[in-house]
Amino acid sequence: MNMKIEILSLFICIGFNSILSAQSESAKFSIEPVLQWHTMEIVSTVKLDMNSAGLQLPTGRAHGEELLDVEFPRIISPYLFTIPIDSTTTIEIAIQQGQLSILDIDKLVRTATKFPTILDLTNNSLNRKILVPLQELLALLVRHHVPATLPHPLVTQTTKVYTGVIIFAQERLPIYGRQDSAYLRPCLFPKVWDTEGTLVYERNMVSPEIAKTRGIAKYTTIDQVLQQTPSGISPYLQELVGDRPLKILADKIYGKLPTDPVISKDDAIILYSSDNNRRLLTEGRVVIVLAPELLIQTFTFSNTSSP
Repeated sequence: MNMKIEILSLFICIGFNSILSAQSESAKFSIEPVLQWHTMEIVSTVKLDMNSAGLQLPTGRAHGEELLDVEFPRIISPYLFTIPIDSTTTIEIAIQQGQLSILDIDKLVRTATKFPTILDLTNNSLNRKILVPLQELLALLVRHHVPATLPHPLVTQTTKVYTGVIIFAQERLPIYGRQDSAYLRPCLFPKVWDTEGTLVYERNMVSPEIAKTRGIAKYTTIDQVLQQTPSGISPYLQELVGDRPLKILADKIYGKLPTDPVISKDDAIILYSSDNNRRLLTEGRVVIVLAPELLIQTFTFSNTSSP
């Protein structure tokens, strides 16, 4: 008797999945994803055209929710692939090079927070807000086990006891080595260079546990670091860079993708001139100030699904 029930349940499940697949093939989906660099999240509104899926209310709503859940990984993936890891590598390139796999991306998408669906009666669509955290990517892309040893300059500079580092790169800046200028663009793991082309800061210099969970730099806008408070720093940033951060103006930017700030040689020497300052880098206590319009990235290419 139990065997008959199990077989019957299997056929019901197969039948349901077949119906779901058929509906998915004709269904029209659209998505509006936004990458919030200050929170390291992709916030998306995914929409299903109920008419295209042959769904009628009220019974079709549950099927529509199933379709949204099944199709979301496929719909969001093209946007995830474009996210820059550093100045030369995107998620797509990392997959091609074997640093990441499609399975990694699938697991990332399945960590998404899904909000209750909302029915748009005017357009007969079922809409769901879905939030994908990018922190999981950080852990997959950090491979070192101990932070790289930071250099000690032969000639040091007198330095105060700082509590963090803020690099201002919100203006359009010259691109190092090119006859062009651009705004600094955010990425998962920015590097910092000096004007002599020496690497000052990158992911392998940061404690791996910190790099995996918090990243190596937090992005913000100038209003968050020039406030009318004793420290001038917004409370959520003060937790990272304290109330006495070293403030540095970027001279240029660098990279095939212009993601890396370039600072003066003198500022680079200050960063390396004390054990305290080197510790700040090892702990990833770095904030980069961007142009406000680049802190929140709206994806521009179309990704409406209609097979």
